[in-house]
Formats: sequence, structure tokens, C-alpha cells
Amino acid sequence: MIEWLLQTLDAYDKTLFSFVRTSLRNPLCDFLMPLATDKWNWLLPVLGLFVYSFVKNKTRGGLQILSSVLVIILVDASATALKGEALRLRPQQEISQIGMLMQRPASSSFPSNHAANSFALATLLTIYYPKMAGVFFAAAALVGFSRIYLGEHYPLDVLAGALFGTSLTLAFAMLARALPLRWREFVRQSKTNSVPH
Repeated sequence: MIEWLLQTLDAYDKTLFSFVRTSLRNPLCDFLMPLATDKWNWLLPVLGLFVYSFVKNKTRGGLQILSSVLVIILVDASATALKGEALRLRPQQEISQIGMLMQRPASSSFPSNHAANSFALATLLTIYYPKMAGVFFAAAALVGFSRIYLGEHYPLDVLAGALFGTSLTLAFAMLARALPLRWREFVRQSKTNSVPH
């Protein structure tokens, strides 16, 4: 039963991939998707947001920069570790007739690190700027879609990366919020216990 479900899921995954690669191909996306998938093209707007946040409030801006760096390192390393376990072939390794728009990577396909990192950053920035959630997640979705369009990943790879990056970032944020509260409670109790009766 489980094997049948996995085979069915894989079939739908590859069907959707083929739809994106054939029915949605157009010259404009052929030009834009390589730009969207290149992480360095997102560096300037992200740095601009960090600078704005730091100038407005140095403490909050510093925490935002530090937490963003930590989250990206954590998510990227974890997603890479998962790749080593999944060892799923990339589309261009299974489908020889794919016309590549970019150089083929050699790493495993599942999950997509691009999607994991993009959605992790979108989730974290949404915590700081909730009113801009739509912008952040639209940008992350664009990156994820570009990975499918360019033939680098199947849709399931991108979906898994998005869910993984979002979940890990939410867990990180909950832990980051809980630790100071636990520390203050620990200090308060320590002071209470140290008072002679």
C-alpha cells in the first residue's frame, strides 16, 4: 500500500513537472527564471532591508541580521543532510530530453535547498515585518517555481523544501523566544532560593 502511494505520488509529481516544462515555457520566463533562481540577485534587496532595520533600531536590526544568518546556516545544512539521505535523482538525470537553461548541479534533488532557504528567510522576515508577508512569500514562491521551470527539481522537492524551511524557522523562533523567558525565570528562582529564611 505504501509503495503504491509513493509510486502514485511520484507519477503525479513528474506529470506536474512535465506540464511546467512544456506548457508554461515562454521566452519571458526563459529570461527571468535564471535571474530569480540566482541567490546573489536577492542579496541587494535583503541587505537593504537589513540596513533599514539596523538604522531604525540597532538592537532589533542586529537581532534580525544575526537570526537570519543563523537560520540560513541551520536550514541549509539540514537540507543538505537530508539530500544525503534521500539521494533522489534530479529531473535532468532521469529525463534526457530536458533542455537545460543553466548548468546542471550534481547534488541530490530532494529537498530543494533554494526553496528551503527562501521560505526560511521569508518566514523569519515575516516575524519582523508581518504586513509584508505577501511580498516575502511571493518572492520565495518565485524562487521555488524557478527551480521547477529550469528543470533543477521536481515540484515535490520544492514543496518539501518550502515546508522544511518554514517549519525549522518557526521552531527556531519559538526557541529563541522561550530561552530568554526561561533564563529570567531561572535567575528569579535562583535569587529566591538564595535568600536566607
